[in-house]
Amino acid sequence: MAAAGYRLSAQVGGHSKDVRCVAALSSSTIATGSRDATIIIWHNVPETTTWEPMRTLYGHEHFVAALAVLGPPSLVAASGSDEPAPLDEADSVLPLLASAAYDNTVMIWDSAAGVPLARLEGHTGNVCSLVVAPGGELISGSWDATARVWAPSDGHSAHGPASRCVSVLEGHEGSVLALLADSRRGLPLVVSAGSDKTLRVWNAATWACSAVLRGHDDVVRGLALAGGPDSDLVASVANDGMVKMWSMTSGACVRTLGGAHSNLVFALAALPWSSAAAPSLVTGSEDKSVVVWSEAEPLQTIAFPTTVWAVAALPNGDFVAGCADGIARIFTASDARIASDDELAAFEDYASAAALVSGGQQVKLDELDDISQLTVVEGARDGETKLFRDGSKAVAYSWSAASGAWVLIGDVVSGPGGKEMLNGKYYDCVFEVDAGDGNGNYKLGYNHGENEYDVATRFCAENGLHPQFIEQVAQFIRTNAAPQTLAMGATEPAWTRLGLSSAHFPVTAPAFFMAAKGLSRAADKLAADTDADADALSDLAAVLADVGRYHSSVLPTAWIEALLAALAAAPNGSKFAAYDLLRMLVLHPSGATYFAAAPGELVGIVADGVASGSGPRRMLALRLAVNAFKALVLRPDMLASADQLLALVAGLVDPAAIASPKELTAALGVVVGYAGLATDLAADRIRDLAAIVKTVLERNDDGLAFRALTAWGTCLVKAPSHAVDIAVSAGLLTAVSSYVSDHAQMQSILADIKAFSGSG
Repeated sequence: MAAAGYRLSAQVGGHSKDVRCVAALSSSTIATGSRDATIIIWHNVPETTTWEPMRTLYGHEHFVAALAVLGPPSLVAASGSDEPAPLDEADSVLPLLASAAYDNTVMIWDSAAGVPLARLEGHTGNVCSLVVAPGGELISGSWDATARVWAPSDGHSAHGPASRCVSVLEGHEGSVLALLADSRRGLPLVVSAGSDKTLRVWNAATWACSAVLRGHDDVVRGLALAGGPDSDLVASVANDGMVKMWSMTSGACVRTLGGAHSNLVFALAALPWSSAAAPSLVTGSEDKSVVVWSEAEPLQTIAFPTTVWAVAALPNGDFVAGCADGIARIFTASDARIASDDELAAFEDYASAAALVSGGQQVKLDELDDISQLTVVEGARDGETKLFRDGSKAVAYSWSAASGAWVLIGDVVSGPGGKEMLNGKYYDCVFEVDAGDGNGNYKLGYNHGENEYDVATRFCAENGLHPQFIEQVAQFIRTNAAPQTLAMGATEPAWTRLGLSSAHFPVTAPAFFMAAKGLSRAADKLAADTDADADALSDLAAVLADVGRYHSSVLPTAWIEALLAALAAAPNGSKFAAYDLLRMLVLHPSGATYFAAAPGELVGIVADGVASGSGPRRMLALRLAVNAFKALVLRPDMLASADQLLALVAGLVDPAAIASPKELTAALGVVVGYAGLATDLAADRIRDLAAIVKTVLERNDDGLAFRALTAWGTCLVKAPSHAVDIAVSAGLLTAVSSYVSDHAQMQSILADIKAFSGSG
């Protein structure tokens, strides 16, 4: 291993939500599963550190929690054996892939074609773990406290698509969160672990439970082989932060490692074995770190910008980590595969900045430069993070070399008085919750103003509790949390008082317009119709088309300025091409940073496009505005321009206006974007949103009305003190009550809006 240990090799981003599971199909192909209910297959471009998306798999109805690699059927048939060929010998053939999700199902995929081959049903709870048994059966673990054994129908190879349940493994008293197969020493075993804090060992020939291993003090979340190819050791990791080594021969815990993580540990993977002193295990944690372990001690801690949900080892010794920011990150110990110096520095700065704004450390305000020095002090390099004193708080900024200015990251939390700490974070209240599952008390952190159902759902998921406990936990929070002080004359919103929840809202962000097709044609058209730098436009379009590399690519300022010059010079009939590139540009970190350093410029471009009267240009200008909500650095500009942008939207949704369905859909994306920021909006802007929603209802279009009501429901949850009263005074509640629809989904959201407004 290189002296520096593991370092970043690449970052791949194509998911809109957390990457919850990862799998290595080979050293050059990985799969990522996400809370966005999709799976993406990625392939490494030979002789580079670039990873490109090959396939996106759609089919699950809820977030994807686990992946398992099955044998390539074409290689099985060619070899005449039921044993799959080694993956590194078959990079040109994608193996079958299994996925498990919180829709209670397991799916089998032809990952090469991107199509599902089978959907396995039978579990009565979320399916959260998968493994392929030594005999080729697929095992799935669930919140229903069982593991199911799936085998192919008669006539299929052992590594073909599983289609029937041949056994149900019962015995756990809680969710089965981790599974492991062990065929070493000629003794085929499957090990399961979960929220009852135990490991169970199953004979893979008879499916009888041969041992129950106890020793962890908390929920067990991960399992991995340990000790090499001839060993009988299995490693486990739990919420207690401990890595334990178990002998499958004696059932005893022979070693316990700890002290490296400060929070819940979610993931464990075994690295290719070389020796007991070499790196052999890797863990990922809520403490925003990955730890590389030998079998005796932690060897390396890698800071991450966000929670690490999943880890998987690649055959070449690299590993991939799935993260809460929607990015999968590949790390390597090989000098030949390390990312560029700029990428390494940017990642380290990102991780440092995230640690600052997430809290947990004391900041000495009197030692910081005042915010007035923001335009005086220059950064030493691109991405440098620096704290400034802004009144009584510290604010983190990042230096943008492209714009020559500091870009806001966020406020730094330093543990205010009256807060309680749990797992490195501060909360208004910390409770011990007895969920009644026989596993003792769990600790729960809660901040006033949070939706109790959101907190309860997250709490149950993190602790492997069955969804049946969500209502119980939410009721516990309502009963025990000290109520937030209300302004004089204010009333407690009905949804907090009654513990309401909706399947339709709140939403955190609109659906972004990320399709990257046709960008090269747009660049060619601009180059042909203007004197702008054709090469810069072509290069910009090529990078923007490669969405999977946004988090590892940098756009030169000259390219962005070439696009803006083309926008200014293009005849009216060609400006739509510039807007098509601009809507993708704001999704790229370099583009977002560029516009964040020039407040008002982006909104001015949007306003010009909307006012143009040209359908395609107006539609793309609105999509540009929607995509701008994705970047945190653009949030101050979007908030400052809310009155201007909402006025433009109000004009478009007016029934007297002439606007296409695509324009109206994009316009409502802007409305949803602002609803997601409702806690930061002034009352007048909430009133603007109410007026827009009321106008949309007057159009009597269920599709548009549903989008508008999703936005308003989000306002009711995020800003109830304003939204409830405004709904009445603006006549919106009357419009909701009088709206008639035959569609069940519309009837459902109308009922939810009335209930959250206190009139249901």
